[in-house]
Amino acid sequence: MQGPTLPISIELDQMKYRQEGESFREKCTRIADALKDNASHFDAFRDILLDQRFLPAGRVQSAMGAARQVTPYNCFVSDTRRDAIKLVLP
Repeated sequence: MQGPTLPISIELDQMKYRQEGESFREKCTRIADALKDNASHFDAFRDILLDQRFLPAGRVQSAMGAARQVTPYNCFVSDTRRDAIKLVLP
């Protein structure tokens, strides 16, 4: 059997990383297809994902190749703003 085997792991994988009705194998195929450089890279990467020798970060698993528009990025950079609140001392 490929994929998570513990009940909690199966539930989390289904709830957080798979699209509706998607199997573990289909999820791995979707991710490998979205990140492939070429056909041989797709095959090798999918095999690695299926055997769980490597699993990308959760956002990557849920976003890459998905129909829904979500970000695969875990880090964000925001602009620095000067503090607009002035401290009034008595």
